[in-house]
Amino acid sequence: MSGDDVGDAGAVALAASPYLAELTTLLLSYHGIGEEGGLALAASPHLERLRLLDLSDEPLGAAAQAALHGRFGSRVKL
Repeated sequence: MSGDDVGDAGAVALAASPYLAELTTLLLSYHGIGEEGGLALAASPHLERLRLLDLSDEPLGAAAQAALHGRFGSRVKL
Protein backbone atom coordinates (compact mmCIF):
# COMPACT_ATOMS: atom_id res chain seq x y z
CA MET A 1 0.00 0.00 0.00
CA SER A 2 1.29 3.43 -0.77
CA GLY A 3 -0.29 6.83 -1.10
CA ASP A 4 -3.78 6.14 0.27
CA ASP A 5 -5.12 7.62 3.50
CA VAL A 6 -5.13 4.68 5.89
CA GLY A 7 -4.83 6.89 8.97
CA ASP A 8 -4.87 5.77 12.57
CA ALA A 9 -8.21 3.94 12.27
CA GLY A 10 -6.92 1.85 9.38
CA ALA A 11 -3.66 1.06 11.14
CA VAL A 12 -5.54 -0.01 14.28
CA ALA A 13 -7.75 -2.28 12.16
CA LEU A 14 -4.72 -3.77 10.40
CA ALA A 15 -2.96 -4.37 13.71
CA ALA A 16 -5.99 -6.26 15.02
CA SER A 17 -6.32 -8.48 11.96
CA PRO A 18 -5.22 -12.10 12.34
CA TYR A 19 -4.92 -12.22 8.53
CA LEU A 20 -1.56 -10.45 8.87
CA ALA A 21 0.03 -13.35 10.76
CA GLU A 22 1.92 -14.66 7.72
CA LEU A 23 2.90 -11.23 6.38
CA THR A 24 6.63 -10.54 5.99
CA THR A 25 6.51 -7.06 4.42
CA LEU A 26 4.13 -4.21 5.18
CA LEU A 27 4.60 -0.95 3.26
CA LEU A 28 2.57 1.88 4.75
CA SER A 29 4.51 5.01 3.82
CA TYR A 30 2.57 8.24 3.15
CA HIS A 31 -0.66 7.02 4.78
CA GLY A 32 -1.26 9.56 7.53
CA ILE A 33 -0.61 7.10 10.37
CA GLY A 34 0.03 8.89 13.65
CA GLU A 35 0.65 8.04 17.28
CA GLU A 36 -2.40 5.82 17.82
CA GLY A 37 -1.83 3.77 14.69
CA GLY A 38 1.89 3.42 15.33
CA LEU A 39 1.31 2.20 18.87
CA ALA A 40 -1.28 -0.30 17.66
CA LEU A 41 1.11 -1.71 15.05
CA ALA A 42 3.88 -1.95 17.66
CA ALA A 43 1.59 -3.88 20.01
CA SER A 44 0.03 -6.17 17.39
CA PRO A 45 0.36 -9.87 18.16
CA HIS A 46 -0.10 -10.62 14.45
CA LEU A 47 3.10 -9.10 13.08
CA GLU A 48 5.66 -11.56 14.42
CA ARG A 49 6.91 -12.59 10.97
CA LEU A 50 7.54 -9.09 9.62
CA ARG A 51 10.94 -8.59 8.06
CA LEU A 52 10.14 -5.03 6.94
CA LEU A 53 7.65 -2.47 8.20
CA ASP A 54 7.90 0.75 6.22
CA LEU A 55 6.29 3.74 7.91
CA SER A 56 8.35 6.38 6.11
CA ASP A 57 7.02 9.93 6.19
CA GLU A 58 4.32 9.20 8.76
CA PRO A 59 3.46 11.73 11.49
CA LEU A 60 4.34 9.29 14.28
CA GLY A 61 4.97 10.75 17.71
CA ALA A 62 7.96 9.98 19.90
CA ALA A 63 6.14 7.27 21.89
CA ALA A 64 5.07 5.40 18.75
CA GLN A 65 8.56 5.65 17.24
CA ALA A 66 10.11 4.28 20.43
CA ALA A 67 7.57 1.44 20.64
CA LEU A 68 8.10 0.51 16.97
CA HIS A 69 11.88 0.52 17.32
CA GLY A 70 11.60 -1.48 20.53
CA ARG A 71 9.43 -4.09 18.87
CA PHE A 72 10.89 -4.31 15.37
CA GLY A 73 14.39 -2.84 15.68
CA SER A 74 16.09 -2.50 12.32
CA ARG A 75 13.08 -4.12 10.60
CA VAL A 76 11.12 -0.85 10.83
CA LYS A 77 11.79 2.09 8.52
CA LEU A 78 10.59 5.43 9.87
